[in-house]
Order: sequence, then C-alpha cells, then structure tokens
Amino acid sequence: MKFDKSFFIAKFKEETDERLQRLDRDFVILEANPDNEDVIAEIFRDAHTLKGSAKMVGLFEINQIGHKMEDVLGKVKEKQIPFTPELSDVLFECLDNIRVLLDAEIKGQKATISIDSLLSRLEKAETGSLEKKEISAIFSSVPETLPFEQPKKEAVIPEPLPEVTIPVHAAPAVVAKTVSVQALEPSAQGYEEEEKTPREKIQVEETIRVGIGKLDALLNLTSEMVINKIRFNHLLEIFKELKNLTITQLFFLDQAKERMASVEGRLFSEFVQIDKLGQQIKDRTNELFREYSGSTSRLSTVISDLDHVVMDVRMLPVSTVFDTFPRLVRDISREVNKEITLEICGGDTGLDKMILEEIKDPLLHLIRNCIDHGLETPQERIDAGKPRAGKIVLSANHEAGRIVIRIEDDGKGIDPKKVKQSALYKKVITVQEAEKLSDKEALYLIFLPGFSTKEIITDVSGRGVGLDVVKKNVEKLKGTVMVQSDINKGTIFTLMLPLTLATIHAMIIRVGSEIFAIPTVTIEETVRVELHEIKTVVDKDVVIINNRHIPVVQLASVLDLKSTGTKKTTSNKLPIIILNVDETRIGFLVDELISEEEVVIKNMGDYLKNVPNTAGATILGEGEVVIILNVSELIKSAKIVKETHLLDDIKDEQYPTYSILVVDDAAVLRGLEKSMLEGAGYSVDLAVDGMDGFEKAKKKKYDLIVTDVEMPRMDGFELTMKLRDDAVYRDIPVVIVTAREKEEDKKRGIDVGADAYIVKTSFDQSKLLDTVEQLIG
Repeated sequence: MKFDKSFFIAKFKEETDERLQRLDRDFVILEANPDNEDVIAEIFRDAHTLKGSAKMVGLFEINQIGHKMEDVLGKVKEKQIPFTPELSDVLFECLDNIRVLLDAEIKGQKATISIDSLLSRLEKAETGSLEKKEISAIFSSVPETLPFEQPKKEAVIPEPLPEVTIPVHAAPAVVAKTVSVQALEPSAQGYEEEEKTPREKIQVEETIRVGIGKLDALLNLTSEMVINKIRFNHLLEIFKELKNLTITQLFFLDQAKERMASVEGRLFSEFVQIDKLGQQIKDRTNELFREYSGSTSRLSTVISDLDHVVMDVRMLPVSTVFDTFPRLVRDISREVNKEITLEICGGDTGLDKMILEEIKDPLLHLIRNCIDHGLETPQERIDAGKPRAGKIVLSANHEAGRIVIRIEDDGKGIDPKKVKQSALYKKVITVQEAEKLSDKEALYLIFLPGFSTKEIITDVSGRGVGLDVVKKNVEKLKGTVMVQSDINKGTIFTLMLPLTLATIHAMIIRVGSEIFAIPTVTIEETVRVELHEIKTVVDKDVVIINNRHIPVVQLASVLDLKSTGTKKTTSNKLPIIILNVDETRIGFLVDELISEEEVVIKNMGDYLKNVPNTAGATILGEGEVVIILNVSELIKSAKIVKETHLLDDIKDEQYPTYSILVVDDAAVLRGLEKSMLEGAGYSVDLAVDGMDGFEKAKKKKYDLIVTDVEMPRMDGFELTMKLRDDAVYRDIPVVIVTAREKEEDKKRGIDVGADAYIVKTSFDQSKLLDTVEQLIG
C-alpha cells in the first residue's frame, strides 16, 4: 500500500516549526559563544531529529538539508571545524529554505527554490573551505518566506561582521526571573546542575496536543460555570436574608407571646401553635441554609479551581514569542551595520495564547524601531561616550494581576521638544495645546495617526512610524502602552496587558438607571467630593487630588444618557472614578459606586460591535446583563463631549417622560434596546412579537413604537399596518429595527407607514437614540 504522508504532514509541521524556532535561537547563541558545548549538542540533536522525521514523512529535500546540517554540526561538535559567522549564515539559510519547502508542501504547491547551491555550500562548510567572498551569495538566495518581516532596503554586510550577543551573566535576583535567558545562554553552573539529572528523568510529565478550538470550547463552558457560581453566591445572600427575617419574625412572636401569657382560651392556644410552627420553620431554614451554604462553597471552590486549571492550560510562556527575536535582532543589526546586545528576561512568564498571538506584531514593530532608529551606530556611540554595542532589554513580569512587557534601549532617546515641533508642523496640535503639554505628555504625541514623516524619523528616532497601529492593537487587547525617554540615555516602551481576555476584575457602577462595569486595572482611584470642591479652571471643571488638577466630566454626558440619580445638594458627596490611560487622567462623575467583583467578558456580537465606548458585556449574579466600558474610548469621548459646567448640571431637573413600546422576539436585543432607551430617560414596555405588541398598544397609548420585522404570529410590517389602521396610532411614530437591508424591504417599510428604518448590521446606540429624539424629543 502506498504511503500517505499527508496524514502525518500537519503534525510534522507543528513539531518542525517549534524546532526551527529553537534552532534560530540557538544559532544566535552559538555566534556569541562558539565554544558552548551544551548548545552545540542541543543543535545537533535537533538537526538529527529533523533529518529523520523528514525522511519518515517523505520530504526528501528537507531530509537532504537536515542530513548535511547534521554532518556539518557533527564536525563542529568534534571541534574539527570552528563555528564561524560564515557558517552561521549558511545554517540560517538552511532553516529559511526548510520553511519554504514545508509551507509549499502544506499548501500542495511546488517550491520555487533549488537547494543544490545550498547543499554545495554545506559540503564546503563541512571541509572548512567556505570563504567569506561567498557570503554575499547567501543573502541573494534567501527565500522570500521568512519567519518575520525583513526590511525592504538592500542588505548591507559589514566587514568585519558586527557582534550580536546574548548575555550570559546576570545578578542572581534577575536570573531567577529570566528562565528564557538561561535557556538561550545558560551559565556553566546551571548546566552542571542539570547534567546531574538524567535526561529521561527530566521529561517525566506526559503531554498531548489539543486543538485550540477544543480549549476555547472548554473555556466557554467554564466561563458559564463561573457566571453560575456568581449567581449561586447571590442566591446564597438572598437565602441568608430570608434566614435573618425568620429569626426577626420569631423574636417579635416571642415578645408578643409574653404579653399574651395572661390570655386564656382558644386565642392563646392558637398563638402557641403559630409560635411552634415558626420555630420549626426556623430550624428547617437554618438546616437548609447550612447545607446550601456548604454545597455552594464547595461548588464555588471546584469551579474556581477548574477555571484556573483551564486558564493555565491556555497560558503559554512569553518565550514562545520572545525566542523569535534573537534571530530578528541578529539579521537586522547586520543590515544596518550596528552592534547590538539583546537581553531577554522573564521568558517563563505565562500569558493567554490569544493575547500572545496578537502581541507579537506590536513587539516586532517596537524592536525594529529600536534597531533601525533608536540605537546609534558603533562610531556614534563611541563619540557619545557609550559602549560600542547598543543594548535592547526585552522583559516580562507579572504586576498586580497584569503582565507587563518592557522594551528598553540605551540609544538616542526621544526629544519632546522636537516631537512638539513635528506635531505643530503636521498640524496635529495647535500652538496653544503645545504650550500646555509637559515633556512627559508630549511623548505620547508619537502615538497619534499620521504623526510621522521621513523627516520626523530623524528627529524622533523613528518612534512615530506606525506607533498608532501598535497602540491600537494593544488597546484591542484591553491593554495600554506607556513611554518614557531620556535624551541620549534611551527609551522604554511599557505594554500593560491582562493575563486573559476571559475574566477581569471590574467596578460596578450606576449611571442614571443603567448599570455598567469598568475594568479596575484602569482605575487609579475613587473619591467622594463635596460639590463645592469641584472648581472651574480655564473653563474646565476640575477636582484637586494630591495637588493635581484632574478634569471632571459626567459619565452620563459622555454616554449620552440622562442622569436619574438621587437628588444632589451641597451636603451630598459625589462619587468620582479617576481613570488613567497613557498618563491621561480624567475623573468621571457617576451616580453610584455599587461593588467590585470578578466578571466574565462576553462578546457583544457582530450587530453590536460598533457601539461606542463599549468593550463587551457580562452577566451579574442577579442575572442582569451589564455593559463593560472601554476606558480608552471613554477618555477620547470625554475630551470632545459638549457639556455645561457640573455646578450648573447637578440640579433637580424635570424631563418629559415619553412612553415607548419595544417589540422584538429576540430577548437580548429587546433587553438592550430597553436599556438604551431607559438610560436616555424614556419609559419602556416590551412585547415578544407583533401580536403581543398590538394587544399592549390597544391597552395603553404609547408615544413611539420600535419593532423588529421577523417575528412569529405577526411580523413588524403587519403590526405597522394594523397600527396605521387604528385612529389612535395613525400619527404615532413607528421605528423599524431589523437585519433586513435590501432596498425592497426598506421600501416596504415606508409603504406600510414606518417613520424610520434602521438596519441592525449598522446599528449603534446613537443612531437609535438620535432617531427617537428626532421623532418625539
């Protein structure tokens, strides 16, 4: 029977991708320290396994490359030939060619490369006859498909080749947190300790490969269990209240019993029976409460443990991404004729696989900027009194429930004055705005879209190129980017990310009649202030906290809601949440701070993904769906919101109350529309379909009706026609909100008498509210 290699090829690629990444890393290490026998042995084993596996699945060209690599590395291992930069170039070319061949095989295509010249150079390398003059040919033959993006400019090969090093030694406190560095370039002592343990004893933990889809499904199930755990705990609190009410009731019964002790006859006898019955209810309630409390506690523990285990399964060490950068630094530094030391710390720090995949491109871009524009040439560094080799430090660690990734260089730094000049030249800011900016705040201008041009690259070390995209991608992950820089000392970019996108800790707040959640990682502090403590400075409302003037706005104004909070007077203290994003602090006045709790993040779906200022939704213990606010968007919205001063706004106001009927068979959309409209100050009733809506409309007159089209029993078109036939509703506005977007459907909506037609695919909160306000005010 003919061998069907397609059955095994996917698994082979999965293993080979990991092996090639490891070889990329180890070749860079070996360039820095050619005598590292441990790394040589590891490389030799990987090449041997690659050769054998390729032969087993019938990939003979990859097998040939692996075979020759093994021969060459065998000579290096036996110290018959040295590991030179020239040899390293050829071996890197081998890895790139293997990637191209493997990708072509997976796609069922024929690779457009020839390996003959590569095998010839490997044979020369094996005999130690590979000459430097042949190196230029290597880069001309490197395939287009590489493990990372290459600069478009022509490669420059310096002579002599610049040095790229991975640090070996570090202070003990750092080493303890830099497992990936030890893996790249371990100290002799570390390897001596490992050698005492047989290799087979190290690999005692058995593993299996599981598709990410199955893990995602498992994560979704555990998320539902977490929601139910929150629900159970809420029910337990209700149970506790019931128990306390029973105890209170019996207390009053006992008092009444004592007063009625002198009463004889049937009345007192019946009262005694009621008292006994109450005692029995109390005993059974206490017993049930103990059982339910214990069961809920055990279930909560199991669910929490399961949730942590599932999250751990999705966690990968950041070294999965970090280990791709030594090769990147090595190649680009050679092209720009610079000497660079790359130091990696905290590679064993765990991060959710989804975040890890999305963060690779932002990190790649920041590191390329460090290399291309942040770090000086060797001569420039010598002239500035710096070490010849520039330094990049890539680190990761956990801080306060988040992962913090830093990219630090010791290059030119960013001049905030030049940043301001560039921003003024590009008309990104006005002269007045530039004068108000501190040097620290000016650095964040580099994250604005369209900030940089080629000339600006020279002025600000190229930091503006595409950094708006970096910031946008990080914010999509519910993270933030910060920058610090000192001229001629260097720059630090800090990425602060959640450990997972599944759950977060959030502050639950009330604005008007609506409940919202705000991620606590973005909350700097919460304060309560007297009304007179809010000052007006340069026509802006501010509150002074820790000697800082912090702008204050009403969250209701930003969200376009009408506050229906309790009456506020000068004796009431107002709750303010101070949010901090990119060193921009704004205080948001809310109606109530309710609680802080862990919540499960739910996607809002395609229909609602464009709702402004939202990051998702969650379900509280009471079963209420709550919107999670996007803090970065809130900050931006707060800067442009048009509102009068808080001292004028915080008054008792009477708004006309309009009554609206929402008709939709989808419970989620029905509830969401209700929340939006009630948040804007309208009174809302609900109907589950057209028939239900028509019956409710006959019993009560509404000022406006919002209806879906696709519904059982009676659709929205038929409902609109029936309403128009009724004299009471002939002139009452009807708004159709539907997924039907064909012109014929819109025309039919007009024909049956609808006043507005909103398509759900382009649906957002402001469109519905603006339409309603236009129709009824």
